[in-house]
Amino acid sequence: MTPVQLPGIGPLLHADVPADNFLVLVLAVAAAFSVLVVVLSVAAYLRRRTTAYLLVAAAFSTFLGKTALGIVSLTGGMAPGVHHLVEHSLDAAMLLLVLVAVYYARGGVR
Repeated sequence: MTPVQLPGIGPLLHADVPADNFLVLVLAVAAAFSVLVVVLSVAAYLRRRTTAYLLVAAAFSTFLGKTALGIVSLTGGMAPGVHHLVEHSLDAAMLLLVLVAVYYARGGVR
């Protein structure tokens, strides 16, 4: 496989590293950090036991969902159009969860 070319920039990857191998590496690193962030955010929720912390933990969980989605897509288990729809839906869910968490944390709900 040839390296990914960016117009005006050149190859994105070193010529010896196929794009699929690089994507697998990126997904593996993303998965490791996503799990770490989810575990830490759930631990923070379990210490504080507030709705805002629960919502932040749920928002961070969307990172793990996006990583899983990338793995499913890479293995051919999902059409590209569906992949993008679900990925952008997870982005919207994350945004909404963070906004509601801030609202709760600032005392918007009594």
